[in-house]
Amino acid sequence: MFSILPLLAALGQTEADRAVETALGEGSVVLGLASPDHLKSTLQRTLKYVAEHKQLILYLSMTRPCDLVLKELKALQASPHKFIIVDTMSGQLKKGSDKTCVFSAGIDDLTDVALQVNELIDKRKPDAVILDNIALPLLYADEERVLKFIYSVITHLRTSNAAALMLMVKGEKHQDFTREIYMLVDKVVEYG
Repeated sequence: MFSILPLLAALGQTEADRAVETALGEGSVVLGLASPDHLKSTLQRTLKYVAEHKQLILYLSMTRPCDLVLKELKALQASPHKFIIVDTMSGQLKKGSDKTCVFSAGIDDLTDVALQVNELIDKRKPDAVILDNIALPLLYADEERVLKFIYSVITHLRTSNAAALMLMVKGEKHQDFTREIYMLVDKVVEYG
């Protein structure tokens, strides 16, 4: 079997990237911890990888609106048609959805976001799910509510056999929250 790992290493891929790719290939739920300086580049490498190796990707974007995510995917030469993007940023301004962009009520309504994501997992059956910066909802809700949201999504992931990467900025601010997430995932990978 042909391995792309030497090629990816030559392109500057990190050991953490390879660990995440292996776990995603196995259908695992992974927590990726990245410094604020590396979160965006980590997300971009992951999006490119899943676009090349997965058939349908559900991307819960908590940090960028759908139109910006689509531009990033095009810049990465990743196929936007493989993505279902749940946009929690534009939901207050846009309603409805199309085949690629689904607008939620907003990250401050975690119940609605969880229902939408879980329904998409059940109906569209993605083989990979990406959640960017899962600590961001802590700005709008208490830790217990955010953990219930993440638990709900992970439960649906487990029953659907979809691989998942949940990205989070690592740091001291949310240590208790991070420890709780550790218990829910199959693997934890720390980026630079």
